[in-house]
Amino acid sequence: MGLDWQLKSRILLSIIISVYIVIIALIAAALDAEWYEVEREDWSQDYSFYMTNRKLSLFQIKVKEGYPSNISYKWNFLDSYKEENVDTRFKYEEFMINNAIILFVSIAIWVASIICIIVAFFQPKNIHSRRAMITLPIILIVFVGVGAFRFVTIPKTFKEDLAFNCNYAYWCDSFKGSLGVNYWKPKEGFSMIVAAFVFSVLGTILCILQWFVLKGLKKSLEKNSTKMSNISVGNQPAPPVVYANGLQSPGAVVYVNQPNVGYSPPPPAPITQPGPAPPGFTLVQQQIPVIGPNGTPTHYTTQYVYQPI
Repeated sequence: MGLDWQLKSRILLSIIISVYIVIIALIAAALDAEWYEVEREDWSQDYSFYMTNRKLSLFQIKVKEGYPSNISYKWNFLDSYKEENVDTRFKYEEFMINNAIILFVSIAIWVASIICIIVAFFQPKNIHSRRAMITLPIILIVFVGVGAFRFVTIPKTFKEDLAFNCNYAYWCDSFKGSLGVNYWKPKEGFSMIVAAFVFSVLGTILCILQWFVLKGLKKSLEKNSTKMSNISVGNQPAPPVVYANGLQSPGAVVYVNQPNVGYSPPPPAPITQPGPAPPGFTLVQQQIPVIGPNGTPTHYTTQYVYQPI
């Protein structure tokens, strides 16, 4: 049964590690991907309109303006933190940076989870690693979930900033939509972190299953350990004893009749010498006097004793 538990645990470990590799790949890709896009009409000074496209990632925004300006530029959010004037920072910049921090914390939790999962596999009796194997994946779900679903509220930060002329733009009222040539929608970065959340839930379910399998493996190992302790030197049952008549019987000695000097006992039974001492024991010979009716030794019994080494 122990081998069965071990096989189940090994299979589950392979699946869990595969799932967690997908999770870290999605989180890492989301850190560099675009999360949101807004394309809408803007008005120039001569009251003609042109299309402006803005793509938002966790650390920067890329802007592309159409005719007549036809310019493209990008702004790194971290540059805002280098400036002393806090008022120049947009709330959506802080919003995106905070989301990035959440994902970096998720990566740290991911690393700790993988370590505990592997340690629990190789040390199923370690209760701390088995507990952490469930606790840390649950914490990972929370952080990845916060990183994913708090992003749905980003239109609110646009309103607070009056960013992208949001004071009169309809697109600030919803997370995704379109109207005419205008559209606003989440991008692949958001999709990746949602997928990472789904895989985190799956990984946690697998870790819970692994917890039960490791619990069964622990009991199996303890059972096998008890069996092994019964044949150890301290608890080993006495080996079979070969008497002079050649019969085997439980005990720890071998008796061989040996007559005393000046006394003629009945002929001894055929002597069967003891075999080699079992592992962990040595064969020791002892002379035990046999007292007769008159209180004096009539003969001696040679006693071969198996003693632990």
